[in-house]
Amino acid sequence: MPASADVFHEGNVTSVIDPVHQEQVPALIWTRRLASKRHTTRLGHIIGHCVEGGDVIAITGEVGVGKTVLVRGIAEGAGVDPLQVSSPTFTLIQVYRGRVPMVHVDVYRLNTPAEVQTIGLEEYWSQHTVVVIEWAEKILPFLPSDRLDVLLESKGSCRRLATLRAYGPRSKQLLYRIQKQLSLGETATE
Repeated sequence: MPASADVFHEGNVTSVIDPVHQEQVPALIWTRRLASKRHTTRLGHIIGHCVEGGDVIAITGEVGVGKTVLVRGIAEGAGVDPLQVSSPTFTLIQVYRGRVPMVHVDVYRLNTPAEVQTIGLEEYWSQHTVVVIEWAEKILPFLPSDRLDVLLESKGSCRRLATLRAYGPRSKQLLYRIQKQLSLGETATE
């Protein structure tokens, strides 16, 4: 994928409204065009390669936009067999063993704060585990403030736009590692 696929605030720290705390916070924002399902998987793979225990990735987007495809790529990059990964809509939480333990959460079916509290999500916030959440917009008040938000948007056919927002020092370092890996991969293929 050519470097020209990067658009908007690449590498810039921008002041944005934190959707959890409704206050201005500095966030590192980076947007990338994804031309196909393969590119979505590749972005996920690079994210998975870069994650460390303690990272939280909050994925949002409409039905069918590729959230689970991205999660499969993240899992593969973290050393998990991607064939093990399915959207845990009915089980809500799946734990996968790889280079780093990965917790995959799908909160699509949750509708109230009481339901969110019953799944015990906070038990997974640890320095040893990566937590990846689909439909994260439904539980924003319950998420840690230092997290990487990934918004996937459909731009017709198989094309997507991925906007990554890093809030906090841990997630900003993660986003820097992702950008570096993508630029190294593009240099190697040019």
